[in-house]
Amino acid sequence: MGIVLDPICRGWPECVQAIAATAISVDEGQKITFGAPMIVHTPHTVRNILLQREAPNFALLHNKCSLSPPSSPPSPPSSPPSPPSSPPSPPSSPPSPPLISAVPPLISAVPPLISAVPPLISAVPPLISAVPPLISAVPPLISAVPPLISAVPPLISAVPPLISAVPPLISAVPPLISAVPPLISAVPPLISAVPPLISAVPPHLRQPPPHLRQPPPHLRQPPPHLRQPPPHLRQPPPHLRQPPPHLRQPPPHLRQPPPHLRQPPPHLRQPPPHLRQPPPHLRQPPPHLRQPPPHLRQPPPPIFTILPSHHPPPLIITRWPDQPRSC
Repeated sequence: MGIVLDPICRGWPECVQAIAATAISVDEGQKITFGAPMIVHTPHTVRNILLQREAPNFALLHNKCSLSPPSSPPSPPSSPPSPPSSPPSPPSSPPSPPLISAVPPLISAVPPLISAVPPLISAVPPLISAVPPLISAVPPLISAVPPLISAVPPLISAVPPLISAVPPLISAVPPLISAVPPLISAVPPLISAVPPLISAVPPHLRQPPPHLRQPPPHLRQPPPHLRQPPPHLRQPPPHLRQPPPHLRQPPPHLRQPPPHLRQPPPHLRQPPPHLRQPPPHLRQPPPHLRQPPPHLRQPPPPIFTILPSHHPPPLIITRWPDQPRSC
């Protein structure tokens, strides 16, 4: 079949390589026979080798399972190949065809497949309706490509300065690294110098004297006579708690105005009779002013004058009394 063992299998002994080659051949043959029973003829007793030798890894265990299924018949060992002069061994009886037994499951699997077709067909229109929005979204994406492409050269031109700035930074790292050990080596002397400095401080300066750690008892709290004010100052005296009775309300003569000021005098409550209405001669205009004179009620009739003219018809001149003469 043109199959080559993987590097792991090629590192095994030859007898174990035969087992792997047999397992791979069985797997590839089942793809051709569609899982039909197979009889494998090998020059070695592959089954006995698998039973006697423990599987060294997962691949050999897989080969053991594929070559030793519980339902498959044992693979008979074949004799070593005979020389060409020996007559060929009679072929074994062909196995029963398994295709007929596989037809009913295939037929029973057809109705579910047919019933699954309408949902698939009903799902096609939504997919087709979703295509135009996707197509309409393509031009904006395409139009966005040139700005992106035009932005690439500035980015590329900015790379060389960054690359040229890297070597100075890298060259500055070794001096910093070389400066670290002296600093680290200077730490222990500083730490070891702290106890002598602490021990050099005299005991009376490490802490304040006992009489200064806390204030004296007479200063921790104020004296009793200052904790609260004296009784005569806690509240005002009785004569100052409320105003005197004569100041709580105004005197009776000031609570309301006097009677003569509560309302205006009678002669001021209403105007005098002669001022309540206008006099009779002012209530209406005089009779000669109620209507206009007769000569103003209607305009006067026009005056018609017929004057001769050189061309007929005669010229008619109209003139109102209050207007100038016109032709």
